[in-house]
Amino acid sequence: MGFRERHTIPDLGIGVGFRPKHQADVLENGGATQVDWFEVISENFMGAGGRPIANLEKLLATHPVICHGVSLSIGSTTDLDAEYLLRLGQVLSRAKPAWFGDHACFCRSGELDTHDLLPLPYTREAIDHVAERIKRVQGTMERPFAIENVSSYLTYVDSEMTEWEFIAQLAEKADCGVLLDVNNVFVNAFNHGFDANAFVDAIPADRIIQIHLAGHTDKGSHLLDTHSDHVVDGVWALYERVIKRVGSVSTLVEWDDDITELNTPMPRWWMWLFYITIVFALVYLALYPGLGSYAGKFGWKSAAQYQTELKKAEADYGPLFDKFAKQDLKAVAADPQAHAIGERLFLTYCAQCHGSDARGNKGYPNLTDGDWLHGGAPETIKTTIMHGRTGQMPPM
Repeated sequence: MGFRERHTIPDLGIGVGFRPKHQADVLENGGATQVDWFEVISENFMGAGGRPIANLEKLLATHPVICHGVSLSIGSTTDLDAEYLLRLGQVLSRAKPAWFGDHACFCRSGELDTHDLLPLPYTREAIDHVAERIKRVQGTMERPFAIENVSSYLTYVDSEMTEWEFIAQLAEKADCGVLLDVNNVFVNAFNHGFDANAFVDAIPADRIIQIHLAGHTDKGSHLLDTHSDHVVDGVWALYERVIKRVGSVSTLVEWDDDITELNTPMPRWWMWLFYITIVFALVYLALYPGLGSYAGKFGWKSAAQYQTELKKAEADYGPLFDKFAKQDLKAVAADPQAHAIGERLFLTYCAQCHGSDARGNKGYPNLTDGDWLHGGAPETIKTTIMHGRTGQMPPM
């Protein structure tokens, strides 16, 4: 019987980290409807009370929670920290996770705490040492433990095996689960030049109880595990390979730096701008022109608007055109009112092409120099149109 079956490890689905920036959305604004479960950093909830514990209690009421540590320092040669284990036990008792985990690394050496996840040498001696410590922790907490492979940027000359052989043998000797960080596999494969497929294929399927996915930063010479971007295609391909062999496993998408708003990549102020725009549009429609027969507060409506405007124009200008229609051409040309109307029409519709800057071209003749504007003789106008004539006035 495999490890997952022996410990009845469930597939929780897809989860994300319970990060401070998202806590208000998750706990108060219904922002976690599409999240199956949450992973919490164990050390963030080791206090006796306060807001962190209150938030954790609220989260536990709605979602499964898995505790993931970063300070156990399972690979250190110093004794396990009894005070830390006591606090960890209190967190696990409160959260009641189906399993808990930490990293295959060391953080402390003597009195020095690096606050970093430093890789271990891949030796049989290290396997014996770490496996014994995992058994103690797992037995003390009385819950399944998952060891996670870490990202690294150096290797040890004393290593006796590959990283995947080390993780697989460690999990078997300690009889624990594996938290397979697929992004870390991808990062290390690039940094150290090994086959990522060989790594994921070598981890015993029944030991893999959780998977991490994350984004990283490409520094050119190496990849840096930053959890600050989207999961790349290469990591997705590795994940697909794992799932085809192992089956469905609880999967967490990590994002710790440059965190965006939950459920949307847009900044929150964009959403407020969207809401304000909608309100403005509704107010505008209520006050100003409507659609179709809707008149709005100012009484304007688009229905039959063309016919309405046409009738108004006929009422305003019909008598004026009737007046000119009864006169002969010379009388119209001499009429000051007709002259003013013609000048406005010319300047509005004709001057761009037929002004003084037309240069007298036959296709676009100049008509500003003593012709249309000044009541020129029909013969002069005809000559201008047929042959062109360079204007003397400045450009319009």
